[in-house]
Amino acid sequence: MKPVVKRFLKYASIDTQGDENAAVCPSNENQRFLAELLKDELQEMGIVKT
Repeated sequence: MKPVVKRFLKYASIDTQGDENAAVCPSNENQRFLAELLKDELQEMGIVKT
C-alpha cells in the first residue's frame, strides 16, 4: 500500500465526530489528538516549524 493511502486511512480511522451540544472546541478529545498528530507529522516533514 502506498504511504499516502496508509496515512489517509490512519486519519480516517480516528473518530472525530463533534458534539454539537459541547461548550468547548474541540468537542471531542479525538479531534485534539488528530490535530496534534497532523502537527507532529508536518513538523517532521519540515512543512511547519515549532
